[in-house]
Amino acid sequence: ASQASFRTYAKRVLANAQALSDGLTRRGFRLVSGGTDVHFVLLDLVGSLDRVRPSSRILPPSHVWTGLARGDGARAQLVADLSGVTLNKNTVPGDQSALNPSGLRLGNVLVVPKNRHTF
Repeated sequence: ASQASFRTYAKRVLANAQALSDGLTRRGFRLVSGGTDVHFVLLDLVGSLDRVRPSSRILPPSHVWTGLARGDGARAQLVADLSGVTLNKNTVPGDQSALNPSGLRLGNVLVVPKNRHTF
């Protein structure tokens, strides 16, 4: 962590997470904290599904998400996996059970080493 190369890497990871956060917010997705200051964003499905513009290409087409409700984070993770997108289900405020979460955690740590640039 004390090497300049690691500090550069960490800054790129954070910049990419913030770019992802900004892009999702612009497209109508609701993020739990309103943004991010770490290497991932936490998407609230319940707060997002009625606001996402159909033209959004960040996640699979909007018709795939129709009918999702509180507790469907696991289902959304499966849909994303089938679409070739890797993410994790995650609890968000208001969830009653960690077994049925309503959030999705989108990380980007591996984006930086693979692509070697910041978006």
